[in-house]
Amino acid sequence: MNDLIDEQELRDAMQPLRIDPLAFEASVRRKLEEITLQKAESTIRFSDSPWLEVAASMVPLSLLSKTTGSSVIVPFGKASLGYKLVGYAALPVLSILVMLGATLLAVFRIRKAQLSPQSDSPDAAQQQSAILIKWWTGLGLIPSGFSFIALVVFLMGYTFPVFIFFAVSGIAMVTLISRLGHAGLLDRQSVGGVLISSLMSMAGISHIYNIFNSGCHLLDQQFVMMILWLAAIFLGMLLTFDKSPGLHTVAMMTVQISAAVLVFGFFGQSIWNPMNTERMKHYVESFDKARFSSVTWQSWAVPTAWLRESGVKLDLSKPRALLESEIAGEQNPFILGVASRTGLLEPDDFSRIRDPFQRRKRLLDRYAHDQSISSIEQVEFAIRELVRLNQWTPGELDLLESRLLATIRDAMTSKYGGLDEALIATESLQAIGRPCSNDPSIRQQMQQTIVAMQRTGVRLGGRNGGFAKYHSSPQSDLLTTSTAIELMEHYGVPPELNLIAIRSFLRPEMVDSFRSDLAAVRAATKMRFENLPQVPPLTFWDYIRHEPSILMALVFAALCFFATLGCPYRPQIDHIAKPAF
Repeated sequence: MNDLIDEQELRDAMQPLRIDPLAFEASVRRKLEEITLQKAESTIRFSDSPWLEVAASMVPLSLLSKTTGSSVIVPFGKASLGYKLVGYAALPVLSILVMLGATLLAVFRIRKAQLSPQSDSPDAAQQQSAILIKWWTGLGLIPSGFSFIALVVFLMGYTFPVFIFFAVSGIAMVTLISRLGHAGLLDRQSVGGVLISSLMSMAGISHIYNIFNSGCHLLDQQFVMMILWLAAIFLGMLLTFDKSPGLHTVAMMTVQISAAVLVFGFFGQSIWNPMNTERMKHYVESFDKARFSSVTWQSWAVPTAWLRESGVKLDLSKPRALLESEIAGEQNPFILGVASRTGLLEPDDFSRIRDPFQRRKRLLDRYAHDQSISSIEQVEFAIRELVRLNQWTPGELDLLESRLLATIRDAMTSKYGGLDEALIATESLQAIGRPCSNDPSIRQQMQQTIVAMQRTGVRLGGRNGGFAKYHSSPQSDLLTTSTAIELMEHYGVPPELNLIAIRSFLRPEMVDSFRSDLAAVRAATKMRFENLPQVPPLTFWDYIRHEPSILMALVFAALCFFATLGCPYRPQIDHIAKPAF
């Protein structure tokens, strides 16, 4: 009997292996909220993009395999001729040079056709109609050919599909005008009608392309569709001026002006209604409902923290009222952590929190010395508030520091990722007066972790350039990207990061007006990123290199105006019906 181990000794020996009930509860709660948010975002994406189901049906199933988000690097010298042509054409500099050269050649050929003598034959109407019908019939082969090329290279993230389509459209336009010019049958109304139809068709195709496009851009890619639509509308307005004045002409002009205002008002929202500091302030102050509980609170915390750091005065009466109901009710520790981080939690609130010192006891477990703090999000508010109340002894701070450092080390080496935990531990060390960001070894390892979590590969229909929540995840996550940029404030910007890709991930979009929460997170994160001292400002050349689609749309629209306005107005053949797709 004397060989038996005392029951208390057995309990103490098994203590480190016991499951922490708070950590288990936090893990289950976080998983449920993530699943709820993913389902909600999936529903929103499909409701916002009715073209998505139609466009996705065109993609071969092999493209939807697990390797869709990965990138396979092949030595360029060993690539086949076709891949080399695609690679050369995808280079921004060469694409722009080829586009400008082709534009100059097109201007020369169009002007030459416009200066050709025009026929006064009574059969001009029939001859012009025959040429137009033949041209439209031949052009019918172009969309099918382009669709095949686009399906092969859409997911590459290059501008090659857009370059091909604009090039083919430009060639078709020059060919038509040259034929009509040589036959002496040029007419402003006929040429303008054909080009308006082409612009509208290209606008629709550009919208489908934007669904698949995952390239690196700095501006909203809906601008391509907006430019083409506006060009078609304004071209129609110019043709309306040629008509004799009357009620019909006035009605047409009214409809066209209204259409132009609607197109710019809808697709140009990131220009005239951007998510700036004022709109962000309104979103933060009007926060009175957390649709997805702690996940919504975390989204709210990103712009709130940035505005407070920027010195913007905020009226947080509505968020405070929402927090009051949380303290009186469930007391979700994740929400309390957000409230403490943003300064919303007041000193008197700590006395109203149930079992606050139970979390303190958990942090100071002597069996967990030099062990990471599991589910640190649950005890974040306790660390901050106990510091504010001066409830830590020097010995307790030493133990807490060792555990927070262990949490950072585990977060950097975990295969599941842990940027969120690393940021909370880093800021908690600062709160207790034991910062670690200047430690060379931690600094270097943290930068390597940040680089490993960036996702620059191509993902069907999604943005690239941000940071993934988990190492195994192929897609970028907005809140994790915000966390990574906050970590860069402490540990510096790794030189290996693709800074343009981060800017591309954070670019504004038309749908921001419908999702103020996501738009505010993106805008605040982008402002924080641009404020980092190691991040250089954007240059005009950056926009030229990364917005070839918008540049091509502008050039093509200008070419359509040049081709139309340079043609003579010939009322005698104005009655010809314009063929269409």
